[in-house]
Amino acid sequence: MLAAGLPVSAQSFDDFIQAGRDSLEQNNFEEAIKIFQGAVRNARTSRQTDMAWGWLEQAYQANRDTLEQRTMAAQAAEKKARGQEEIAVAAAKEAQLQYRRSEANRLAYIAGQLLSEEPGEEEKETALLLSFLARQVVEGAPPGSQSSAVQAFGNAVRENFTRNFQLSGPDAGVLAFSLSKDGKIVIATAGKRLYWAYLDREQEKLNLLSPFEEYIVDAAFSKDGKKIVLITKDGKVGYWREKEGWRELYGHEGRGMFARLSPDGQKILSGSGGGDVVIWNLNTRQRTNLHHEGAPSSGQFSPDGAAILTRASEKEAKLWSAEGELLNELNLHKALIYHCAFSPGGRRILTASADGTAVLWDERGNKVATLNKDAFPVFEAQFIPADTGNLILTIAADGVARFWDYAGVEQTRMRLSPANGLIADVKGARPSPQGERILFWSVDTAQVVDLAGNMKTGLAPDGYIRSGRFSNDGSMCLLYGEEATLWDAKGMALLRQNQHEDILAATFSFDDKYLITLAQDKSLKIVRTPPKVYREHPLTIDSEVAEKYKLEEALRYLGMEVKKQ
Repeated sequence: MLAAGLPVSAQSFDDFIQAGRDSLEQNNFEEAIKIFQGAVRNARTSRQTDMAWGWLEQAYQANRDTLEQRTMAAQAAEKKARGQEEIAVAAAKEAQLQYRRSEANRLAYIAGQLLSEEPGEEEKETALLLSFLARQVVEGAPPGSQSSAVQAFGNAVRENFTRNFQLSGPDAGVLAFSLSKDGKIVIATAGKRLYWAYLDREQEKLNLLSPFEEYIVDAAFSKDGKKIVLITKDGKVGYWREKEGWRELYGHEGRGMFARLSPDGQKILSGSGGGDVVIWNLNTRQRTNLHHEGAPSSGQFSPDGAAILTRASEKEAKLWSAEGELLNELNLHKALIYHCAFSPGGRRILTASADGTAVLWDERGNKVATLNKDAFPVFEAQFIPADTGNLILTIAADGVARFWDYAGVEQTRMRLSPANGLIADVKGARPSPQGERILFWSVDTAQVVDLAGNMKTGLAPDGYIRSGRFSNDGSMCLLYGEEATLWDAKGMALLRQNQHEDILAATFSFDDKYLITLAQDKSLKIVRTPPKVYREHPLTIDSEVAEKYKLEEALRYLGMEVKKQ
């Protein structure tokens, strides 16, 4: 029997072997395999069998090597083609990014020019439209490519959505500043006037309650926005309700210090320099006196309204029931108490002192643990929101921030110094609403840091910093002092708000739609926050504007249509 491809005349074993070897030399390995298989079948002796199998193995190996080389070559060719394709894709993406950056910068520049000199309403609206498109064009691009568009949009939002008010009269400046959840804002001055306004309603001037006979010391809204409680310099305490007007309660002896409403709005807690703290029951008109040795400096209700925490003199703090029963004296500190507060759930109390300690207490005023024992004044102590598992932050004058659990056990610490990539000389700190980040600030710079001590964002406003905070949803940071600056999570400045004098107070509305700032010159500004405008404000583009500012290509890229005239 002849192997495939073997000449008819080749019938011996040796002919099989020679034909197979010829096929090997010609790199026809599959043919050689078939011939050597025929040699194995035609072998007559063990020697011939071994020889045939030897040559067959060589043919198999040669065939495998060839297939492997072909596979590798094919893979290399595919990889090269893929690499060239990736290079082409990357080049196309870079070209697109360059176009997006260039177009965004062009639109941002035009928007800036429109706002440069006393713009009218049409210029303001056009600048808002162009800067909005600039932001759209670079949406999702690296932060460096977005900065000019983001800044231009913030400027346009400020010009289009800022309401300016001036507190009138001979008052000495802003003293108290409070918001209610139903969208009202109240401002008390160090003079005799109390103002209030709606955040989301157009009004030409602030509402003014009738001037009081004495200077207002403190004022605040109830949570439901139905009442305003205040205390005057001569110790008069009262509340104002929109439909009822002003209701005055009996006064204190001595200078008024503070006034607070209970969470349910049914009680007022007030204190005076005469040493007395009073609980006023608005339903029964009952007055309950709480005694302190020194002049009370602050007081607060627990989150559920069941307990009261007061602080007086330098190192006197007391815990009371809502009915005025003394539950405990928090008297372990040997120097000035900087901080005294309930935890968000009301189950813990935290005090911090210049004596180098912070003390954690339970809801009955019993000591749970002493925190910080390094003799450096503890100037910052805060409860961090429960999303992180109930943590406490303390910062001492040695530049170390420490995190503790509710049992008083230290969990971690971070040294605030440039050697660790963190700012030094920290003046204040605020946790994010979710508790996973901390905003630290010094006199002129700030950082957002995670709980492991990793800097997430560096912030550098123009001028000194008075204070800072996160927005209620945690997506923005606010720093204010010489100016108010709003930042996003990537450290891009969303909005810069300047007033003629230093900004004394600034905050967000509960829904983060508005930023409210109060300055030393008694000016109040209410401005929409750029992220909310960007997501919620409807914008239309007519053909005249599109043609004038050459928007066709940008609109085509964004898939947007032009409104026909």
